[in-house]
Formats: sequence, C-alpha cells, structure tokens
Amino acid sequence: MQVSDICLNMIACLAIIASREVIMRTVIISLNSKYIHSSLAPWYLKASCGQYGQDCGEVLVSEHTINEKMESVLSGIYLLKPDIAAFSCYIWNITQVLGLASNIKKLLPSTIIVLGGPEASYDAEETLKENPSVDFIIAGEGEAAFPRLVSMIQKSRECRDTGEMLCKNQMPSIGGLVYRTADGVIGNAPVVIKDLDSIPSPYTDEMISSLRHKIVYFEASRGCPFSCSYCLSSANEGVRYFSLPRVYDDLDRLVRSGAGQIKFVDRTFNVSPGRSKEIIRHIIALNKSIAGGDRAVCNFHFEVGADLFDDESIELLNSAPKGLFQLEAGVQSTNRQALSAVCRKTDLERLFSNIRDIEKKGNVHIHTDLIAGLPYEDYSSFGESFSHVYSLRPHQLQLGFLKLLKGTELRARAKELGYIFDDQPPYEVLSGSSMSYDELVRLKGMAELVERYYNSGRFYFSLEFLIERHFKSSFEFYESFCRYHADNGLLDTPVTLRNQYKIVNDFYMSLMSDPGPVVTAHAPSMSAARDELFFRELLRLDFLSYDSSGALPDFMDRRGAPGLRDRYFDFLRDASQVSRIIPEAAGMKPKQAVKKVHFEPMYIELSEGPADREISFKMFRPVDKPVIFLFDYFSRDPVTGRYRFQSIDI
Repeated sequence: MQVSDICLNMIACLAIIASREVIMRTVIISLNSKYIHSSLAPWYLKASCGQYGQDCGEVLVSEHTINEKMESVLSGIYLLKPDIAAFSCYIWNITQVLGLASNIKKLLPSTIIVLGGPEASYDAEETLKENPSVDFIIAGEGEAAFPRLVSMIQKSRECRDTGEMLCKNQMPSIGGLVYRTADGVIGNAPVVIKDLDSIPSPYTDEMISSLRHKIVYFEASRGCPFSCSYCLSSANEGVRYFSLPRVYDDLDRLVRSGAGQIKFVDRTFNVSPGRSKEIIRHIIALNKSIAGGDRAVCNFHFEVGADLFDDESIELLNSAPKGLFQLEAGVQSTNRQALSAVCRKTDLERLFSNIRDIEKKGNVHIHTDLIAGLPYEDYSSFGESFSHVYSLRPHQLQLGFLKLLKGTELRARAKELGYIFDDQPPYEVLSGSSMSYDELVRLKGMAELVERYYNSGRFYFSLEFLIERHFKSSFEFYESFCRYHADNGLLDTPVTLRNQYKIVNDFYMSLMSDPGPVVTAHAPSMSAARDELFFRELLRLDFLSYDSSGALPDFMDRRGAPGLRDRYFDFLRDASQVSRIIPEAAGMKPKQAVKKVHFEPMYIELSEGPADREISFKMFRPVDKPVIFLFDYFSRDPVTGRYRFQSIDI
C-alpha cells in the first residue's frame, strides 16, 4: 500500500492544521431528541481522550437538540473552529448530522469529520461512500478507538514530514475505524471492550454541571442476553458488566450532586437477579443516608424484564420510599406467535403477576410498552394485547410502532414478512402482511390519545368509569374516542389541558345521546341521570386532584352555600385536625393555609380511607347530599402525580 493510497483528503487537511500554532481542538457534538435529554457518548469519549493527555489536544463537548435551528447549531460549531468535529449518530438525528457535516466541510474545509453511534455503525462503508464530507466513521464502541484516532491526527499535525507515514501505519490498527483509500473504503473490525472498568468514568464535574434540569443517563452493563430480532442489541451477544464498586462510586457521586432522575440505559437491568438486587439495596441505603429513608431524594428508572423478578426483588422494591424507583417493562405483545417470530422469550403469566404484585404497594411507578406491527399480529390481535396490558393500569402505557433498524434481523427479513417501510430514519413500518397502513394510521391516532389523556394521569377516574361502564374493552373505548376526535377535528389540533376535560365530558354526553350505549355485564345497573351525575363528579375529582389552581373549567358548575367559607376557616383554625389531616399546614394561619388547600362539595362518597395508588372509581358511590372533600396541594404523590384528597366532616 502506497502513502498516497491513505486518507485521500485527510493529508491536505493535516497540512493546513499543522500550520496553526494553537493547540488542536476536537469538538464532540450531540444532537439530543429533547432538551431534558442528555447523552453519555460524548462524555465517555472526552474522558477517554483525557487518558492521552496532551496527545489529544483540547477536547470540548457541545450538546444541542434536534429542535434547535440547525443554522444556530452550525454557527456555534463554526465559532469553535474545530480541527476535528465528531458526532454521535442515532435514528432521530442522522439527517441533521449529515447536513451539518456537509456545511461544516464547506465552511471549514480542513476540519476532519468523524461519525460514530448506532446509526453510523451498521452501514458505515456505504455512509462513507455516500457522504464525501465525512472523513472517518468509528463502528461499535468508541472509547478505545476515538482517542487513538485523535492522537494520531495530533501527532501528524505536529510532524508534517512524518504525518503521512503515521497515518499509513496507525489507521489499520484502530479497531472499528472505517476510512477511505485509493482502492475504496476500508473498515476495520470493531473491538469489544471486555473490561468496562478500563473506561474512565464520564461523570466529571464538568459533565454533572451540564446536567442540571436534565435526565442523567447511567449504565451498569452493556449488551443484552436476548436476541429480539427488531432490536440493535441482537447484533451483539452477551452482557458485560461494570464492577459493583465502580457502579456504586458513580451512583453516589450523581445522587449527592442533586440529580433529579437517573435513568439506567441497561437493556435489561435485572438480567442478573443477584446483581440487580445488590444495586437496589445500595440505592435504598444511599437514599436513607441522605434523606433518612422517608422520601426519595432522586428517581431511578430501570428497563426490566418483569418476568425475571423473584419474590425477594419485589419485596425490595416494595420496601423503598415512594417514587424512588420507576420500572419500564417491555411487553410488546401478548400474541405468542408474534413474540416467537421476533425471538422474544417472555413468561407472560409471570410478567403480569409480578407487575400486579409490585403495584399493590403503590410506591413504584410502572411504565409498560407495546409495539404495533409485529409479524403475525393483526389489528384484532393487537387490540387484545392492548386491552390485556391496559388492564394492569400501569402509570404509563407507551404504544410504539415497529421500526426496521439497520443491522437487525427483522430488517433483513422485511421482504419475506411482507413489510413496506420508510427508507428514511426512523425506518418505521408502513404496512405488513398482518397490518395495513389504514390500520396503523388508526392506531397512531389512538396512541396520541393514550399519551394525551391516559399517560398524563389527569383522567384516572373518569376514563376508568367510561371503559368499565360503557365499553366492552379499553381498546374499544380508544377506538370510539379516536373517531370522536377525528369527526370533530380534534385529533391533529393542539388542545389545552382545560379543554381536554370538556372534550371528555362532551364525548360522554355523545355516548348518552346514543339510544344504545354498550353497558358491560360487570357494571351494576344505574339510571341515566345517576350515571351522568357519577361521571361528572369523577371528572371533577380528576381535575381537582391534579390541578392546584382550584379554578374549575367553565363547563363545571361552581358550588357554594351561605356559611360554607366560614366553616372552612373554622376547620383550619382547629390545630389538632390540621396536624392530623394536613401536617404541612400545622402552625400556619388559616389565611396562609387556605392558599394550599381546596374544599369542594361533591356528590360522591368514598367508601375507603385516603386516596392512594390502588384507589378506583369503584370505591366511590353517588350520593344525594354533598360531601365536603379536602384537596391537599402541599405536595403531589411522587408516583401518580395526584394530590391527596379525602372527605372531611365539618
């Protein structure tokens, strides 16, 4: 191989860089999907470059979002005048990254462009061929390869006479590096880092200071033991772990820094039950040492295989303070043929049983996932999956749509399975042998309403009432609710939170105007007038338990009676009652306390004690005389997001 064969356009770049007298500058750029998100990759790379000292020159991290104007992102990068601009590439940002790379090259021809990340890794040679502005791609893990590449460029810059030889000798030895030669594009085999503790911690003071008001991402392991054919993790075998002392050190640092949420990115956090229990115990002990164990100082989010939990794990989770843990349990489908087709092994019975056992205590936030468009799951079958998972009453239900990602087995089998999918990221399925485009569009509308009404937590009682009393299944309810939105031009229109309550009310009234609404067998008989009263009170309860303004939407009647306000103040003057029912208001003057509570006459009665996670509309009954409910707005429930309420005797 001749020197001229290597780095066809990079040698010229190095010559220009070498003429500068300032230290070489590398800027690692991330384009996150939202402002509250952060990215681990650039901070891992910067920390890894730190091991090389001055050999890597100056390394900066520049985080942005795809929602920013790309002209502003471009100008920000331009003003930094990077010698190397490196990007982490994902399905949500690859289009913007390639546009930025092209424009950076036009404005700063000597800047070397490096791509990494999953969206660049799985078709790296083709990406390099199609994008002349990109100089290098690092496929796979970059913590070892990236600093070696930066160091090589720095040394070539310092020694112009030997730069070409350095380039020639070192590039073939950098694992995962994809680069150009006169004969075409060459890709080195990626290197898997077996000893994860050898990677420097990304959680430096600089990184932590950049994470204020953002989600902090954390990993205790890499890889996945499963082989789901729609997932990128299926391309790599096995799981590697950071040592527990390393995990504990990083967690302690993050929690004590004041992080609000730490989100583990491990594909299956509890794949090693013994190890996951040790981490949970450490977190509970850490929380206790900081807050005394009565409250959660931070929230920890785990992606889990819910069927892998044993009884001890569930007991541990249930022993934690409310809001300390948040679990994301991927169900994806309850159709066994669909699960088998994508090589997903799940004990569905155990999964459902474990989630119900964790929910009983009401102190862990549960998030479940479904995927529409899986092989062999048609529209009707998906409806059954949806209703089955919805019956768990998770705090959030994410309805996702199948994407045929680069490098996955399912994408390779797309033609065989009859899939038509978008050629552009995120490569979402448009139709398949089992699901038409019409049906997927319908499910898209339903997914929007699940997010808008169910996942918000604001309609907990009224939606449950509607489904239980007027529909055969939750899926049928969302079908009907979606048709109502479409017929009234509400589906693609921004709707204020207050107007959402009116929409739910109007939808209910449209049902009652139908001469034959469906009433399920398990719903007790009730007159139309009584049914309407019950529903309206539950909708009022939903609003007041989630909105601390106390200012009801216009369509809800204001209730008052002579002397009621005086009785409310008399209640707040009773120190013993206030200390017992609203301890946060103890010692406060009534005029101060009344700003943080709300009294509301309600025509319903709660048959059991103060509201918690397990409360249901079935615990209420309509009554003819108003009952005074007290809403405590001092603090939200950290799991449900609702404010406390209870009936009081005044």
